Amino acid sequence: MSSLTNRIYNELDSWKYAQLYLSNVLGRQNKFHIRLDFGLILTSLIGIVGWFNNNDLKNLWTAILITVLALRISKNIFLNSPSERFSIKSSLDFYNSQIKDLENLFYDYYSGKYSGFNY
Repeated sequence: MSSLTNRIYNELDSWKYAQLYLSNVLGRQNKFHIRLDFGLILTSLIGIVGWFNNNDLKNLWTAILITVLALRISKNIFLNSPSERFSIKSSLDFYNSQIKDLENLFYDYYSGKYSGFNY
């Protein structure tokens, strides 16, 4: 392989790694947020049902509902917010488009379509 082919291959390799890393991070974050939202909504519903069924424990159920509400409000402060996940998604889209162009350049150069560059 020539030095240009090596450079293109190494660049393609590092971009593919970044693409896989970002897609794994984004997938794990999305799954975690979905599970967290499901758990908080389920806890809220159980708290509401418990509040109506157990009149003696209204203070406990109120504390549980307030805690769940506080967690839902503060999760975007302590965890990745939707805007940060959108930024990761935008970066992933950029890598997807650039990798396609770089792969095409690599295959075209490696197949001999470009015989060389004059500098």
